[in-house]
Amino acid sequence: MACLVTYYLNGVYLHSENGNGNAFVSESMSGHTSPVECVAFDSTEVLVVTGASTGAIKLWDLREAKIVHTLTGHRINCTAIEFLPFG
Repeated sequence: MACLVTYYLNGVYLHSENGNGNAFVSESMSGHTSPVECVAFDSTEVLVVTGASTGAIKLWDLREAKIVHTLTGHRINCTAIEFLPFG
């Protein structure tokens, strides 16, 4: 099943495809208290990381549709984020 993550004001939408070419929003996950500004998949496509305008970074587990970790050390907005290719 194909998967696409888009972000909105306080979280992310998980879009899926049902095999017939029909896409739908399968999950809406909220958790940020400010607008999400960037998003990235890990190499396994199981985890997604998001960065927000407060500088908060959240790690999401797509299988469980929940936040597994929050980083709050940034003092300014997070406008770009990525996973290292080796883990």
